[in-house]
Amino acid sequence: MIALSLLPERNCDKCTDEKKNMWGCGGPPDQPARLPFLISEEIQYRCPRWPVLEDPVLYGQLMGFYAGYKRGVMVEDGGQLSQPALLTEALTIIDATIDEAEAQRKAEDTRKKHRGGRGMRRPTRR
Repeated sequence: MIALSLLPERNCDKCTDEKKNMWGCGGPPDQPARLPFLISEEIQYRCPRWPVLEDPVLYGQLMGFYAGYKRGVMVEDGGQLSQPALLTEALTIIDATIDEAEAQRKAEDTRKKHRGGRGMRRPTRR
């Protein structure tokens, strides 16, 4: 999930066949990406959007449940302990992922702010 928010360039509508081959999109699992990347200290060999594309209904339902969860609406009657364990785990993962993505965005904004938007500085001569 974090990859979806931190990798906006991975837009399926604009993806070329060359990028799909490079990133491991849509190919069989035995043909991983030629250009793997690191997310949350784990090497990824397939495009992070692939699981969403494989089962968009499931991800849509999970995000709908998550929206309700954030508003305090549970799927089942009762409190949090009355909810299905797998759903509770999925919602916790989504929440942690969103928090991690927010922290990374804030850190990047802080870095940009300290650079003053000027990019790299020229070395001074002595």
